[in-house]
Amino acid sequence: MDAYEVVIIGGGLGGLTCGAALTRRGKKTLLLERNPSLGGYQATYKRSGFVIEPCLHMMAEGGPEGALTRLLEHLALKQKVRFSRFDPTSHFVFPDRTVRVPKEVSEFVSMLKGMFPNEAAGIEGVFDRMNRIAQDLGESPETSPLVAQYAPRVMKDLLDEFTREQELRAIIAAYGTYFGLPPSRISSLLVSAFTASVVFNGAFLPVGGIRTLVDALEETIRGHGGEIRESAPVQTISVRDGRVTGVLLESGEEIRAETVVSNADARTTFLSMIGREALPENLRAQLDKARPMCSAFNVFLGVKAEGLGLEEMAPAICLLPDYDLDGQYEAMQRGDMERNNAWIGIPTLTNPFMAPDGHHLVVLYATLPYRLAGISWKDKKKDFVERMIDRTEQAIPGLRKNIVLVDAATPDTLVRYTGNMEGAVAGWECSPEVDALRPPNQTPIDGLYLAGHWTAPGPGTGSVMQSGLIAASLIP
Repeated sequence: MDAYEVVIIGGGLGGLTCGAALTRRGKKTLLLERNPSLGGYQATYKRSGFVIEPCLHMMAEGGPEGALTRLLEHLALKQKVRFSRFDPTSHFVFPDRTVRVPKEVSEFVSMLKGMFPNEAAGIEGVFDRMNRIAQDLGESPETSPLVAQYAPRVMKDLLDEFTREQELRAIIAAYGTYFGLPPSRISSLLVSAFTASVVFNGAFLPVGGIRTLVDALEETIRGHGGEIRESAPVQTISVRDGRVTGVLLESGEEIRAETVVSNADARTTFLSMIGREALPENLRAQLDKARPMCSAFNVFLGVKAEGLGLEEMAPAICLLPDYDLDGQYEAMQRGDMERNNAWIGIPTLTNPFMAPDGHHLVVLYATLPYRLAGISWKDKKKDFVERMIDRTEQAIPGLRKNIVLVDAATPDTLVRYTGNMEGAVAGWECSPEVDALRPPNQTPIDGLYLAGHWTAPGPGTGSVMQSGLIAASLIP
């Protein structure tokens, strides 16, 4: 049996970040990835000259002083990975108006005051409150009274403090739709942190695509003596007398390690790779109560650019059929694509190399349940693709006639390629009650740590990378 100080299960951004941090400390580290390529949800692929990033639409904290930039600086990768800021930040497309989120927060706040003059004080108040929450989450979440105050509260509670105007509330809470829950159910901390980060500090994509980030982390691991094996799925995490002793691969190979970091699905890690009987009772109860986030249906379109005016659009666009976000959530639960909200990403506005000359890549994303009553994704895939294209034409007239490539990923696709239970797009459901059940980075099993969106600090590309850094810092 080979022996390592640390074995990392899963080559998503959490596992890669953890591996980069550990190998820089001189730890003898092996990273095992079940798929032929690294990246997890950020693994890319090519089709007919288009480079497709299946699950990336925007990143927060990529500015000079942003948390993501500081993380990369800690790993000596600041010069290798650069970010391009969106301008405008986003478009929110409603039936009666398109709300342009400008690059500067002051301009956005002034614009909203002009649209809703009777809500001026509330607009100032809600953005100030969200920004303060975001700052405390980034600096001192354990000791912040503000974080403690809002941890059990949903976004609706925060909105209720400042405004009653439904249209304004929908605009302020629109970024929360990306995580698949309405204001009445989604964590006020999550929506505040993400919204404030994007509105105050900008939305970004890596120059050269997300693969630049994945490659930089891989190179750091290998360059500091770490090993990476692709197509190496783990079957079992070996535990003896409450302590990790290594892993067993599906191939039958045993690998010894005094420490294991799992970037895999939480239930797979604990219930399949270890086994329920080896877990403390409170952890079993947590896993039973916690609910995964919803899944998603993704459509990837290669389109001829001529006549579509995509260059005038934001790289991230939210389609909202009305101002009732809770009603849209109910429609999503039924699979009603006409009333569900959806997102459009145009990554080629930032990274034109991802499409042939004269073309763009348009990525469509809608949260949906993993299973819909009476629906087989295999049988209904084409139907849902057509319905999503129809929705997108409301924001991009003439899109359909310019399409030269169509590819799609159903919730079943997400399970097959990532192993995330029920095709969850970002780990656990982002409600306060489920977030309170999130397993910490250091588990009750001696020598076992967690990285990724199933542990702290939570969903989002930057948070996932931060989880890897946290896990690495906890390992002696």
